[in-house]
Amino acid sequence: MPSATKRNYTPSDCVCFAMRSAARAVTALYDTKMAEANLTNGQFTILSVLSGRGRLKISELQKVCQVEQSTMSREVRTLRERGLVERVPSEDARVRLFQLTRTGKQKLKQAEVLWGEVHDEMRSSLGLSAMTGLLDSLNDIKGLVQQKIHDLTSLTAAAEFPLESVVRPDRKPALTSRLLLDRYPRLGLNVPDG
Repeated sequence: MPSATKRNYTPSDCVCFAMRSAARAVTALYDTKMAEANLTNGQFTILSVLSGRGRLKISELQKVCQVEQSTMSREVRTLRERGLVERVPSEDARVRLFQLTRTGKQKLKQAEVLWGEVHDEMRSSLGLSAMTGLLDSLNDIKGLVQQKIHDLTSLTAAAEFPLESVVRPDRKPALTSRLLLDRYPRLGLNVPDG
């Protein structure tokens, strides 16, 4: 079991910082390209998901796109106002389903060309092997982190407060990384002091 070693935090040594910085840079690149279609990359993703899966609830879109509910609601509202997405009836009046409009399908076709251009630029710059390796590594990291979160939330069944405050920072009380390490050393979490 790895033990925590005391070290000073530097952003250049932090996986989280490096991944967030890279994600911001890549998002900016894709958003710049998607702006040619008057979309953000997040909106493009929503249109793509609706195109591939048909009618979906906000919660289903949120899960597939991996964004907060408030963000998804705001993005869908914007897409509805622009006539790209529409609400459709469902058997249960309490359930709100959304699908692409004809205009949304046309916008998606335009945006797919732009996405393809920037995707090909990334593949050309990185090389096919490096890009494939990067995508595999990112998926491995995601799986590892999801397992750690699952392990953490499973361990709190008898705890005096819910651990979802760690993975949902909008909830209180929030646990610090140090408290997590002290409380659950078997998870092998390595966190900097601070």
